[in-house]
Amino acid sequence: AQPLIGPIPGVIFLWIGLGIAMWLLLERTPYGKMLFAVGINRTTAMLSGVRVPLVVVLTYAMSGMLAAFGGFVLLGFTDIVFLNLGGRYLFPSIAAVVVGGTLLSGGKGSYWGTMSGALVLQLINSLLQAQGLPEATQSIILGVVLLVLISIYGRQRAFRL
Repeated sequence: AQPLIGPIPGVIFLWIGLGIAMWLLLERTPYGKMLFAVGINRTTAMLSGVRVPLVVVLTYAMSGMLAAFGGFVLLGFTDIVFLNLGGRYLFPSIAAVVVGGTLLSGGKGSYWGTMSGALVLQLINSLLQAQGLPEATQSIILGVVLLVLISIYGRQRAFRL
């Protein structure tokens, strides 16, 4: 039921366009460089001339606007509002960020890494659904896979230090 451009769903092109825009914002603008500097070390960023409170407020404001936009898009799919409407997307979104190599403490990560993490998780989820497993079993298996991936990532990080 999705419009296709050739054999490819149109939403893929929207996703790629958003990816390019986010990459440009984070990698090629002064704001992106200041954001990573604040994520690595606030004190050092402040001593380097970055207006840390402004960067933090702008980041939270942008996050809030994008969350509101995501809520409107989700509302368009569900046609009904209820408490915890997007709750089932919370864990997979955080997991995609971690699997993609972004440190939750800040300072390291990339948009493409996060998108790669989302693709890996979606692939695993699709494979589990194709097996016809109950949703609870799928969640347990996905959690175990995430623990394994995170422990491997942590072990690789320890070897690099």
